Amino acid sequence: MIISFYLEREEFHALRELAEGKGLDINSYAKNILNRYLSKVSKAENVDSYHDKRAHPRAKVSISGVSCVNISDKELRSYPVVVEDISKGGIRISFKKSSSDLVRKLSNVSSFEVVFTIPQQSQIVSLSCKCLRHYVSENVSIVGTFEGNDDNAITMVDSMVKDSIAH
Repeated sequence: MIISFYLEREEFHALRELAEGKGLDINSYAKNILNRYLSKVSKAENVDSYHDKRAHPRAKVSISGVSCVNISDKELRSYPVVVEDISKGGIRISFKKSSSDLVRKLSNVSSFEVVFTIPQQSQIVSLSCKCLRHYVSENVSIVGTFEGNDDNAITMVDSMVKDSIAH
């Protein structure tokens, strides 16, 4: 879906300055603003008619882990993260430290790997993910879909999600 709107020249320049101050390009910054606004509006209006269109149900969790991120061809970094929600098809992680330099670097990431322990099973999983989008608020969050993972890891994640939803 594409949403377009008109900005006065001064508004555009102000938005660009704010984006650059956060280390983001103007498009990413505008998407973050719109996502936060629309989320607040839907919560304020108690939108009960919203139907989650995801192929797989997701579970809200809070699991510490590590993410290995390919910043560039020459730079691979690992960062402490928190897995915030997960499903059989994807994951959302938040980075614990969010400097403007990290925000800038993460805005260009196309893939990442996340390693964490599934609490109920005491099993360590490593999942490779394709980055779909990222959000900037107090922390930086990245949403990704799983790519090229072994079936055993996905089965463990799916089991964790089903246990979480059942309780």
